[in-house]
Amino acid sequence: MDFEFDLEMLGIKNPVIKRRLIIPSDKTFMEFHYILQVLFDWESYHYFCFRSQPRDNRRIIADLKYEEPVFDDEVIEDVRIVKIKEFFLRDEKSSTTTTITVITGL
Repeated sequence: MDFEFDLEMLGIKNPVIKRRLIIPSDKTFMEFHYILQVLFDWESYHYFCFRSQPRDNRRIIADLKYEEPVFDDEVIEDVRIVKIKEFFLRDEKSSTTTTITVITGL
């Protein structure tokens, strides 16, 4: 199964920066991170993590070498292990198209 992502950079308006990505669901978030680096022509020198929304759900996918919980109820999972399908797929009938807002320090 593949996932289709509509990606848009938050806070960039002129021009709006968008990308569409189709990626196999068995890729890890580290692989996803590397793909985003290529898509947005980044050089991978900033810290990154993936958070679910709403922020009430404190699941964070990050590099465990650099991330520590801020709140007692935060769960930090290893970016090298968690697969995209484990994060986005809720059940077999779920849509495989997901919109992601890319937040950057630009």
